[in-house]
Amino acid sequence: MKRKLSSYFASLVLLLSLFASPVSALASVNTESSQATSTTAVNMSSASSAKSSEHTEQPKQTTSTSQSTQSSSKVNSQSSSEYKNSQASNTIVQKQAPSKVTTSNKNWENQFITNNELRDANGKKQDHFGYYDDMQAYWHFNIPEGTKITAGDTMEVSIPDVFNLNTKLSFDIKDAGGNIIGKATADPNTRKVIITFTDYAAQESVNGIDGEFNLWVSWNKTKIDFDKDIPINWGTSSSTVHIDPGNNQPDPTEKLVKWGWYDATDPTIIHWQTRINYAQKDINNAVYTDFVGENQKLIPSTISAEQVKYHTDSDGYDVISKVDNSKIFQDSDTKFHINLGDINQTYVVDYETKATDNGASFHYENSAQLTGDNIEKEEQTVYSPENGGGGDGSTTVNIAGQKIWVDDNNADGLRPAFVTFDLYRNGVKINSQKSTAQDNWMYSFKKLPKYDSEGGAYTYTVKEERVANYDSQQNGNNFTNTLNGTTSVNGTKTWKDNNNQDGKRPDSIKINLLANGKVIQTKTVTATDGWKYSFTGLPKYKDGKEIVYTVTENQVKNYTTAITGNNLVNSYTPKQTSVTVTKAWNDGNNQDGLRPNSVKVQLYANGEKQGNIVTLTKAANWTHTWTGLAAKQNGKTIAYTVKEVGTVAGYTSTINNQNQGNIILTNTYTPKVTSVSGAKTWKDNNNQDGKRPNFIKVNLLANGKVIQTKTVTATNGWKYSFTGLPKYKDGKKIVYTVTENQVKDYTTTIAGNNLVNSYTPKQTGVTVTKAWNDGNDQDGLRPDSVKVQLYANGEKQGNIVTLTKAANWTHTWTGLAVKQNGKAIAYTVKEVGTVTGYTNTVDDQNQGNIIITNSHTPTKPAAPAKPTTPTKPTTPAANSAPATNTAVHQNKVVKWLVKNHLLPQTGEKPTTGLVLLGVVLLLIAGGIIIFKHRHIS
Repeated sequence: MKRKLSSYFASLVLLLSLFASPVSALASVNTESSQATSTTAVNMSSASSAKSSEHTEQPKQTTSTSQSTQSSSKVNSQSSSEYKNSQASNTIVQKQAPSKVTTSNKNWENQFITNNELRDANGKKQDHFGYYDDMQAYWHFNIPEGTKITAGDTMEVSIPDVFNLNTKLSFDIKDAGGNIIGKATADPNTRKVIITFTDYAAQESVNGIDGEFNLWVSWNKTKIDFDKDIPINWGTSSSTVHIDPGNNQPDPTEKLVKWGWYDATDPTIIHWQTRINYAQKDINNAVYTDFVGENQKLIPSTISAEQVKYHTDSDGYDVISKVDNSKIFQDSDTKFHINLGDINQTYVVDYETKATDNGASFHYENSAQLTGDNIEKEEQTVYSPENGGGGDGSTTVNIAGQKIWVDDNNADGLRPAFVTFDLYRNGVKINSQKSTAQDNWMYSFKKLPKYDSEGGAYTYTVKEERVANYDSQQNGNNFTNTLNGTTSVNGTKTWKDNNNQDGKRPDSIKINLLANGKVIQTKTVTATDGWKYSFTGLPKYKDGKEIVYTVTENQVKNYTTAITGNNLVNSYTPKQTSVTVTKAWNDGNNQDGLRPNSVKVQLYANGEKQGNIVTLTKAANWTHTWTGLAAKQNGKTIAYTVKEVGTVAGYTSTINNQNQGNIILTNTYTPKVTSVSGAKTWKDNNNQDGKRPNFIKVNLLANGKVIQTKTVTATNGWKYSFTGLPKYKDGKKIVYTVTENQVKDYTTTIAGNNLVNSYTPKQTGVTVTKAWNDGNDQDGLRPDSVKVQLYANGEKQGNIVTLTKAANWTHTWTGLAVKQNGKAIAYTVKEVGTVTGYTNTVDDQNQGNIIITNSHTPTKPAAPAKPTTPTKPTTPAANSAPATNTAVHQNKVVKWLVKNHLLPQTGEKPTTGLVLLGVVLLLIAGGIIIFKHRHIS
């Protein structure tokens, strides 16, 4: 029983906090709506609670597919547009200075509150609400005229205990012009709204201030009963409201629902919770995906998911197990998903987001999605409670003034019994007021609104209705009436121009009359009037003071004016002018050094020489100005020009005298030019290795500095040419040279203007070796030498080479080209002719070791016959050829001796040396045979 009571209490508190709405104060109707295709829109509750095993969060549900329209009262919202300050007459809008808080500030508590109401989301007063309805608590206040508010003073009101706030809020209370009257804070812990007044409020409180503010609130579940009239204690008044009961239990078939609440201490943190599969259906391969809306980002470390079991007697639940973090995947700052797998139980997902606009949005949006192999996709979009807070105020202005009379204390008795003052707002008359001597000729218009409904500042003006016999002058809101009186001003024009000798005198002049320095009239005066003028009927006084009248004359061309009293004298002095000449040089900046140090010029007036010859020099920037020249002669403009005295060798001269202020003499000389050309030569064995580039860059240098670069290719025959080159600079001949940008693998030499690029092609060597596969010449058939031929890409290369035993049957060709036309050359070696008894194979896989193998299979020797006892040799007849023993003759050693001419063949005549050598060798051979024979026996 105790556990059930605890569960019920926890559920009640958490459910209460879930739907606590944030404070919001609005200035204009603000409608917001959102739609999600195939979604169920659920308003986020405003609750703040820690997650526990006995969880009682419960969302408000609706079958609508869009967020309910939210409208506000006329109170300004913190998120609404700021009104622009504007300036009106009578100092309606003033720049606001920082508040000066003093230690003696006063808390006015709630004594300025004049009205309280509970309003719906549209700002209308209601007396019936549902538990989950959006509500606004509304206060109206009035600071009476003459109240001495000090900057830093406060107004403190209590929030009725039947309401809950979601989080701490702060907002400004402004008038229609955007001026801050007070800074408000709302605290859900102290349940207080405190408004701190500003300097502007202190200034305006003299005229009185009206204002209002409101807070978005939700029901405090611990203080209310459903389906009953609930009393609301506002502190200064009370009211009642009926709360309609609602369905608080989840839908038994529910698969997906989501809600959330603002953090109790940080309104930029939003807690979100999703309930999955409350119906406990079998869902295969369930995947939950969460989408974070605009102006917020995900806090990844707060994501958690748990399998839970809800209580049958309450909306609380117990945690069964925690979903492993390996199944939770963050996809971005605004999205994550959880792979739940096959499920048939209820899950709860919790996480937090951070508002990226510092909580300025009216509300925040998030979406949830549940998919499975055996279910239709479930989607849901939720919105946070309305956010922000604000208020507005109404300030007024008083306009007052006074009438001042300048009429010698009404000596003539012309002063009226009253005067009328008309009040205009933005140019439209809205009120009138009469003032008499009993009022001390004073007037006032009070409690005038400073701003219109759009926040624009009103412009107020006051006008006085005309008073006969008096002239009225307005200074601010004060008026001075001066009794009428008149005077006149007369004068004469005198000409000093030698009886208009140059014909410059105009047909008429303009005379201006000034009163206290300001032009009030202008008259045209001509010779017909005898050049005389007169202003009559002029008022003598203004603002009780005598007016000072003076005259001026509009400027008369070519004349100077002098004024004595009211008379004017016009004098004319002939105009003067000046002529400037400049020598310009068009000679390539004196490239060839022919420019002289000076030239001489002569000024001419109407074709006649004027003054002396003038010398122009470089030091004087080749310019000269004649001043004090007469502009005209006999009434006609003088034509001035300048001519060059003499000529400059090699130059032609032209003159531009269209502008006397800048006559230009141009001396032109065409500088001499030259050209540089050359050719590129390649030394690379006709581009054997394919290293030659497609183009080269040739640089032209003038006195060692690069001035041009050209691309040279085979298309133009590897030739180049630079033309139109100046031959001189500063009078000195320019030395032209050429260079070439580096060409990879080549060295460059320059001979004059020709370039030679050299490249040494890579070389290689080929080695051939004769190998004998003949049982070490067992049969004695191996020749003394063989001949071989080198081939390159199948073509003979060089002469035949002889390989011998003395040279180890090898030979190496060196200095051979590696490539031909950029491609590697394939080298091989072939034997010239054949060797009797041998077959030939070539291994040319390795050019550095080509092997030609001559193979011969030696004849296997027959088994030796059984030796017979030798007979005693007979003495040979003289000069007879020796008989050769058959056994010895058949021996391969003997055959070798005979073959190599160490023994004579039958019928040959031996020499003495050969006979002796043969005898020795026979003895050795005989010894070997006997040894073998005995060994065999």
